Amino acid sequence: MSRDLAYDSVDRALALCDLGRPEDAEEALREALREEPDDPLAHGLLARILVYLDRPVEALQSASTTIALAPDLSFGHVARAQALLALGRFEEAEAAAKEAIRVDPEDPDSWVLLTAALLGRKQWAEALAPADKALSLDAYTVRYRGHFTQARLEEYSGRYPAHAEVFTRLRDNHRVLPCSALFRFNLAQLLVVLVNKLGFGAVTRFRKLVRSADELNSVSVEAMRGLGNIVVWDGRAQRKSFDLTETQL
Repeated sequence: MSRDLAYDSVDRALALCDLGRPEDAEEALREALREEPDDPLAHGLLARILVYLDRPVEALQSASTTIALAPDLSFGHVARAQALLALGRFEEAEAAAKEAIRVDPEDPDSWVLLTAALLGRKQWAEALAPADKALSLDAYTVRYRGHFTQARLEEYSGRYPAHAEVFTRLRDNHRVLPCSALFRFNLAQLLVVLVNKLGFGAVTRFRKLVRSADELNSVSVEAMRGLGNIVVWDGRAQRKSFDLTETQL
């Protein structure tokens, strides 16, 4: 029974991470570890969450426990490298990332961490190879540190026109879209950004109806609702505060 409860807690923690609630995810993982103290997955996830919460010393302890329990699984070594990077211990982070790569050479995150560790050590030339390897393993993820402004979009698109669409979608991740409380203002622009993140099928269906955000005004509410939904959940009140399918626009 305790194992089932632990698995449920880990599943809940993963869901809470997706919802952007790392503190609640931490609590769920600690509940799982009370039931199954030797669960390496729970320790590994906890380490990653602690890094996110800017508690790298605790994260390093959880990562070390993960490795002790499951040395042949890469996520413990990945978590250790993340914690060491957060602590500024770049040489140790490099070693941890290389161990993660040894265990699972096809994991792009491990190569990204190795790149970050080498950059931390100012080994600029040496960082190029693992960066290229990470891109070869995951050609659909773009990482950018800082705020990707409209000016930077135009600069990069002009310099690398073949990748202009990639930069445009990266800009979507950094845009601030002001909306009214019930999304009656600027809903069109918001939906364009959201649909672009849903994948090829959703984008194709969406573009059959409109070619630009300006044309959204000519699309019926029912047709728009058939493409997807926007739900806002009030975590404090534990209730749904907005649902596009229930709102009269």
